[in-house]
Amino acid sequence: MGFELLGHTGNTFVTLEDDADIHKVCEKIKGGNEDAAAWLTGAWKDLGLQNLLQGDVASSVLGVEVGLACNKRKNLGGSAFHALVGDMLLQTVKQLGLPDESLRTEAQIDFAEGRKKVDFAIETDGTLRVAFEVNFYTTSGSKPTEIKRAYADLNRNLDKIGITLVWITDGAGYRKMKKSLQDAFRVHPNTYNYNIATEHLVADLKSLGL
Repeated sequence: MGFELLGHTGNTFVTLEDDADIHKVCEKIKGGNEDAAAWLTGAWKDLGLQNLLQGDVASSVLGVEVGLACNKRKNLGGSAFHALVGDMLLQTVKQLGLPDESLRTEAQIDFAEGRKKVDFAIETDGTLRVAFEVNFYTTSGSKPTEIKRAYADLNRNLDKIGITLVWITDGAGYRKMKKSLQDAFRVHPNTYNYNIATEHLVADLKSLGL
C-alpha cells in the first residue's frame, strides 16, 4: 500500500541500488524476516512515505503525478541510463589513450542509403570509428524486435563505411523480453548490457584497432 501511495506501479521496485519484488518482500516479512522489513521501511522512508502520512500536500500531489505519468518515468530512467553510459564511455576513451573530445554525443552519420543520428560515437583522427545506441527498459518494450529489422540493416550500412555499431541496453524489462533479445543478438552481436560493457568494451575496442 505504501508504494501505491507514493505513485509506484507494478510489483517490482528497481533503482540503481534496489531490485525487489514487493510481493516476495512482503511474504518474507510475514515469515518473520527482519532484514526484509528493514529494507521495506528504509525504501519507504527514502521515497518520502512519512511526508504523506504527515499530511504534506505537495508530496501527496507529487505521488499522484508520478503514478499517472508512467511514460515520463520511463523516459527519466532512459535519460539516467544514457548519462551513466556516457560517463562510462568517457572513461573508456581515457583507457584507450584517446582525448576526451574523441567521444561525441548525438553524432550525425551519413551513408549511402540515408542518415542516422546515434547517441554516442568515438572518432580518431577526425574519422568516426564506433557508433553507440543506448536504450533502457524498466518494463517490456518493442526495441529487441525492432532491432532485428532496423539495427541489422544499419549495422551493414555503417560497416560499409568503416564504422562499427554497438548497442548498449539494460533494465529489468528484459526479464520479460529474453527471447526477443536473444533473437536480436543473433543479427547484432555487438550488444552489451552495462556490466558487460564496463568489463569488456575496452578490450573489444582495442581489438578493432582503437
